[in-house]
Amino acid sequence: MEIVSKHYRRIDKYRKWSTTISASTINVVTKICGNMMTDRSDTFHNKPSVIRKLCIWRISVEENLQIILTIDDVTVQRTYGWFRVFDGESCGADILSFESGRSPNLPESFTSTGNNLVIMTYGIQMKAHYNTGNDEYLKPE
Repeated sequence: MEIVSKHYRRIDKYRKWSTTISASTINVVTKICGNMMTDRSDTFHNKPSVIRKLCIWRISVEENLQIILTIDDVTVQRTYGWFRVFDGESCGADILSFESGRSPNLPESFTSTGNNLVIMTYGIQMKAHYNTGNDEYLKPE
């Protein structure tokens, strides 16, 4: 399943303007990192070598569950780094958060409206965990 297309539209809900990331911007990305996660709770992170990598994680849990995503640690590698959370199964879904390296103050947690979330980062090192709120989860130390 393809999560990212070469052209996609983003809405910056904080500034009320939209931007388009072109294929040429995506082409400077050397590798893609990330994973598909289907457990009710899990942790994920990217390595310090993510400066020129687009990282995409898709979380998909059972129907009728919501996902609570908690950001444990974020380091912006460059001022051009960004972080986006999509409320759905693809990068075309509604945006819950859009943050750039110029404003790296991410909210601590996000809650999906359904059973899917997509997290996309570029130039940001991060560590996060999620759960569905339906089972006990111990935050890793």
